Amino acid sequence: MTSLEVRGLSGRAAGGPRVRALSFHVDSGQIAAVFGRPDAGKRALLRLVCGLDRPEDGEVLVDGQNVAGVPPQRRRLGVVLRDAPMFPGTVRDNVVYGLKQHGWAKHDRERRVAAALELVGMTGTEGEPVASLNADERARIALARALAPEPVALLLEAPTAHVDEVLKPDYRARLREVLHAIPVTTVIFTDDLRDAVGMADDLHVLADGALLQSGPLSRVLAGPNASRVAEMVGYVTLIRGDVDGDWILEPGAGAIQFPAGFPLSGTARAMAHPSAMLGVPESSGLGSGVNGLIERVRATGPTYLLDLRVGDRLVEVRWEWDLAPPPSDEPIAIAVTPGTLRFFNDGPARARSDDHVSPPYLVDEYEPGDGGAEDEPEDALHDEDPAPEAEEPHDAASDEDEPAVPEMSWGLALSPAPSPPRTGAAVEDGGAGEWAEGGEREGSGADDGSVAALAPWLQVSRPVAGPGADAGPQDGEDLGELAEGHQGMPLD
Repeated sequence: MTSLEVRGLSGRAAGGPRVRALSFHVDSGQIAAVFGRPDAGKRALLRLVCGLDRPEDGEVLVDGQNVAGVPPQRRRLGVVLRDAPMFPGTVRDNVVYGLKQHGWAKHDRERRVAAALELVGMTGTEGEPVASLNADERARIALARALAPEPVALLLEAPTAHVDEVLKPDYRARLREVLHAIPVTTVIFTDDLRDAVGMADDLHVLADGALLQSGPLSRVLAGPNASRVAEMVGYVTLIRGDVDGDWILEPGAGAIQFPAGFPLSGTARAMAHPSAMLGVPESSGLGSGVNGLIERVRATGPTYLLDLRVGDRLVEVRWEWDLAPPPSDEPIAIAVTPGTLRFFNDGPARARSDDHVSPPYLVDEYEPGDGGAEDEPEDALHDEDPAPEAEEPHDAASDEDEPAVPEMSWGLALSPAPSPPRTGAAVEDGGAGEWAEGGEREGSGADDGSVAALAPWLQVSRPVAGPGADAGPQDGEDLGELAEGHQGMPLD
């Protein structure tokens, strides 16, 4: 198996955004996802890695060897673009093409064609004309064509873009199973976070051509290092406002207490993930301290989603208090699973890597840049700060006696919310803000098992073709001609 590393890579694709000093590593046999919104620079990065475009600076290392100056067809990287072209002819003609270009002996080609088609669930289709295939089947043939020559690494652009929405979970589960069974080192470039959650081992968050955060998938999802990253991976602002003692106060929304000693000042925000929020009656006493008014009730099977007006924004929460939706004029409190709130000082964001450090559950944010920890501002969160010291997250494979990570966040879902302080008044000890027994926060540490298991493979079929400031080419194809053919395509 082969490792893949990008080191200080900079450059741009024609008409697309420039990527700046990107660095990340994919271990042998692992699946990494480069996730970002459109125009983040994903396709530019893909083209630089596979050799369709020349980098301005940096290296692309395959098993430690720099291939940045090696022609694309000699890098042995399988590439499947979102809109991978099909050659005229049959399914077999398309899959065997790369084998011919890579010099596979004739007596081995049929075996590799059959094996590749079996991997993607297209056994027995060798003789079918590609013109008769639907969009999903074409995507599978493009994947089989890339896998047939046994590439040392695989680059996949938007692998579920052509799959019907209802069938995507099963498709992701099967694709991950295939990639790990081969196994082949893989990088997925996607703007659908569910692709990363469903298939990737590591997550690299890309925005404006810069990596904002990199690390194991569960760690990045549990500990986004900036509010911008938190928003990209699904968190919403629960409260944003002035810091008073150890409270964040927002008129019209409520108040949330954070653990004493956290370096919050000025204006700050608490962010929560929708999976950790529930709507409860205000009278229940189970709220986090933030309330909202119902703007819309939506049925989702036997339960409901509520769109709540909280300050100047809408917050979506699940309603599972009973089977009937609440009255439209009833104030709703938002309960949050203990340990899942993430706190941030409002301010600009800065890039940071989590490859070998524990996730900073609360940080002062900073501008994207090329630097690492050495470029941090003096007021950024460091180990010597008065906040509880965060150790390396407990790994399933590590010693079971290793102490758990102190949770640097605050959740009050199952306790009555304490009363917010009066202006200038000291906050008394006790109430719902006490430490859990044993001196540690409930819910501390990232839960690697929190991602739901994915279903087995299905044969997919689809048609063709308040106050506070807010802070390819396939192996063996004529890569030169193919590159020219993609110059006019939208780049993200």
